[in-house]
Amino acid sequence: MKRLISSVMPRALVGVILLGAGCEPKSSVKTGAPELTSFQVIDPSTGGPIELTGDAAVASVPPRVRLLAVFDRILDGPAIELVSDGGVSGRPGVATISATPMSPTADVVYFPNGAKESLIYPLLGVPLGPSLTINPNPTLPAGATITVTLDKTKVRSKAGEPFTGEGPLKDGVLTFQTDPLAAAFAIPERPDPGTDAGTDDDAAIDAGLPVADVDADLDALLAEAGAPADDGGAPEPPTGPSPTTADAHVNVSFNNLMAETTAAMITVSRNGTALPAAEYTVTPDMMDPTVFVVAPATTWTAGATFTVTVAAEAADVMGSTLGSAASASFIPAN
Repeated sequence: MKRLISSVMPRALVGVILLGAGCEPKSSVKTGAPELTSFQVIDPSTGGPIELTGDAAVASVPPRVRLLAVFDRILDGPAIELVSDGGVSGRPGVATISATPMSPTADVVYFPNGAKESLIYPLLGVPLGPSLTINPNPTLPAGATITVTLDKTKVRSKAGEPFTGEGPLKDGVLTFQTDPLAAAFAIPERPDPGTDAGTDDDAAIDAGLPVADVDADLDALLAEAGAPADDGGAPEPPTGPSPTTADAHVNVSFNNLMAETTAAMITVSRNGTALPAAEYTVTPDMMDPTVFVVAPATTWTAGATFTVTVAAEAADVMGSTLGSAASASFIPAN
């Protein structure tokens, strides 16, 4: 994987980092073997680590993550990277990822300018020390045991000394479990055709009465009718098919990159009967490769119950399958 400094972070931040690193970098050259100080799974959505041990440990992690290994001193760059006119790319084998049913490639990016311990650097996402970012290519398989291993013959000091570490960091091996493959459905809500009658609190405010008095009167009336008092809580979520519009587009999202056959694994039925393929389309979302959009060729039949189903055989790009079918139903407006 080739990297250019402009693709790592915004130019303005690069200037700040290089200026700070030039003043008091933590990555000043030290003699001896590099020490691996941390090896973590990083959540790309937050930029923070996912806890694998301790009270906050999670049982499994999302398949679309990256790994970050941080050291106490700079590494032997030429053993890790290849420099060419096209940029810098990681050498094969610096890190390996083992998984079933398929192992992704480990694309490694070396960041030698470790940051001084201060407030600003963590906010900019700069590790406190020289680091290796390991990007699974194309992704990790879902529902799998993942083992990531650093190669001691390549991750070494400039004098050729292999890295070391304390406890479980000594061997540079990180093992964890990924979340099972999952599908979720987003069905647009049908606009309420009725008028907004307002709430009890709105009526109280309009009448110049304290809200508490109106609530008490309402509870008294309910008690006389033998009904339970209004607890003021949120309404219970609706059950059954979701009401929607006749031209609704249903989004089916997955927690991993999906195989090219995924669209064919998504089908639609009407009142329990399979809908002809000519009456709807299933296409990948242009902005998010994990989302597929189900749309009617013209409009959905008003009042009918439609069910969108993802087959159990639907698989991510690494071969992990859904395991059981997932579905959601909706009823277009009359």
